[in-house]
Amino acid sequence: MSEVAFEDTYRDLLPEVNDVVRRVMGSDISADDVVAETFARLHLNFRKVGEQETVDVWVLRAAIELSLEADRTTGGIGSDFGTDHRSAMIALQRMPARPREALLLSYMTDRSDLELARGLGLTERKFTSLTRTGLALLRHYMTEEVAGATWEDDEAYE
Repeated sequence: MSEVAFEDTYRDLLPEVNDVVRRVMGSDISADDVVAETFARLHLNFRKVGEQETVDVWVLRAAIELSLEADRTTGGIGSDFGTDHRSAMIALQRMPARPREALLLSYMTDRSDLELARGLGLTERKFTSLTRTGLALLRHYMTEEVAGATWEDDEAYE
């Protein structure tokens, strides 16, 4: 893909990526850095990513993962959402990547499950299954945290 195609993709996806990053992080403090890093990585990998549908989902997935990484390194400092958001972020970070990605893409973007599944190279049924697994894991981890238990049963859900 050409430099013009990259610029078009950047212009088209910037508002959505901004929204997703701020929703995941719960704050504007590091959001601009995460958005910039997302597009820097896209620029480096643009020719490898592929078709437009794949590019869109690749960018959203990268933005979510970079948001989680930023949250992990800052310990959630600056989040405007409080302790429930912090607990959810910790639980999300504990999850295996695939169910976490499916869950966050499904709930943090305005895209259909079919579009997201195609962008990830999955069937819609597999994507839905991963999303449900992600919800079950989130519920499991958040329940254990409330009960004061430890998260030692992670392997059961992978």
